[in-house]
Amino acid sequence: EAAARTADVSRARAGEIRATLRRDVAQAWWDAYLLERTIAITSRNLELVVDLERVVREKYRTGEAGRLDLGRAHIELGRVEDRVRGLRDRVPAARARLASLLSLPDGESLPLPVDPGSVPSAPSSDRVAARVGPAAPRLATADARVEEAGARRALAGRASWPDLMLGVEWIRTGDARAANVAGSGDDPWVVSVTADLPIFRGKFRGAVEEAEAREAATRSERRRTEDELRAAAESARVDWADADRRIALYRDGLVPEAADSREAAFAAYRAGEATFLDLVDAERLLLELSIEEERARADRGRAAAALEFVTGRDWTEEGIR
Repeated sequence: EAAARTADVSRARAGEIRATLRRDVAQAWWDAYLLERTIAITSRNLELVVDLERVVREKYRTGEAGRLDLGRAHIELGRVEDRVRGLRDRVPAARARLASLLSLPDGESLPLPVDPGSVPSAPSSDRVAARVGPAAPRLATADARVEEAGARRALAGRASWPDLMLGVEWIRTGDARAANVAGSGDDPWVVSVTADLPIFRGKFRGAVEEAEAREAATRSERRRTEDELRAAAESARVDWADADRRIALYRDGLVPEAADSREAAFAAYRAGEATFLDLVDAERLLLELSIEEERARADRGRAAAALEFVTGRDWTEEGIR
């Protein structure tokens, strides 16, 4: 039985390793998603800066803008171009990380993810707390270790029992050489009983006490693991809820307002009613807020993956709220 429980520990540990890999793949996927979206948003911003630089050149030729504005436009254009190049330089590493986690053949890689799919809103705290149980990979391993320790404690207790052996032997003798020998040709049977008595009781008692101490330690470790998982689950849930809040803030408020401000600043600059720095500030604000919205989406995906790892349940499935 102890050997069977040891095998259960190995299987539980293998499940924990698979869950860890799944979490790492999800984290890498969301990192790659954020990189792709940052490249796309910054590239669009670069197009806007190109348009801005063209407007400044036109105003410079007509004397409506000074050399200072033209120089600033060139600097801003170079800055954004460099940022796009730097982001694109990170693409091979992101692809290689995903390929490594997925054990893809050499030379094979995945494109950067574009669509994050549908991720529901964060589950409630009570719902999460109720689902931290044996399905959690780490807790399953801890439970298996407790069962193994219990089996080894029982095995140590049985070692102090007397060891009885019953033996039966048949001896083939054949006929006697001399004539008229009583019992000639009869093969004898021998029955034996052997008892191995546990004389050194102290040694066995020490083994039992050691096994009991190990079982108590594994039970304590199991309780500690469950407490850690409950804390980690709530932390992941809070991160998920915080990401939901930020997504709504950027999507429904800040990003649209920044886009309107940028358009207004552009129109005002062309009409000579705003400075070049006002326009640059509006461009940068729209860029950063748009990236922050996508960062919040990636954070939500990472939090969902972390919560799945902690609880052993896919919280993005329909009906799990």
